Order: sequence, then C-alpha cells, then structure tokens
Amino acid sequence: MNNQAKEADEQKALVRWLKLMKITHFAPGNENLHSGIIRQWVKPASLAAKIIAMIENKLKAMGKRKGVNDLVVLLPGAKAIFIEMKRKKGGVVSQEQAEWRKEIKALGFEAHICHGFDEAMLIIKEQLNG
Repeated sequence: MNNQAKEADEQKALVRWLKLMKITHFAPGNENLHSGIIRQWVKPASLAAKIIAMIENKLKAMGKRKGVNDLVVLLPGAKAIFIEMKRKKGGVVSQEQAEWRKEIKALGFEAHICHGFDEAMLIIKEQLNG
C-alpha cells in the first residue's frame, strides 16, 4: 500500500489478507462510522446531531466504548490480537485508544498499534509462527 493510503484502506487490505489466509477475525465496530453517514445524509445539521446523540446513547448503554480496537484477530491456542489500525504516516492514537490498549495488555492480551497493512500482517505472522 502507498504511504498516502487512508486508515480504512489499510484495514480493508488487512481484512482481505486475513480472509485469504482463513484467519478468524472481526471488527467490533467504529463509533465514528454511523455519525459520518448521518451527517452526510440528514439535514439540517441540528437534526443529524440529535439522531447521532440518540444512537450513541443506545450503543453506550449496550456496552460500546470509545477507543476499542479496529480488529480482533483470533489465533489457534486461544490467542487474541487486538489491532488498532493507523495509516502509515500521520495516524494519531487517541487518549481513549491508548487507555484501552493499556487495559487489554494488563489482562495479558496482545494489543498493537499498526501503522499500515504491512506492519499488521508482520505482527500476525510472528504470532502464527511463534
């Protein structure tokens, strides 16, 4: 992937590779995805904001947390790798993401900030071979 690829493009490339390799994985969800779609299609902006607030309150009540990783990769031997994807250059880790990563690592799980598809693939391959 090129250095200008967006974070979503990097994650899509990783998901394609995971599927090709038949590696079990899932995306817990992105707290920002629905809000971007709503802002794009619902006008006026005040109505969009009300809808977003209602959805976010419901998701929060159902256990949704800010900062949760983009992907969880499940490997043989009851291993789980939590991956936060960032683009190769310029990707910034939020405070919530840093706190979540610290919490996951304290529980003994692998948690990585991966700048690009290549870095994420390398980490997964190391865990598979290790």
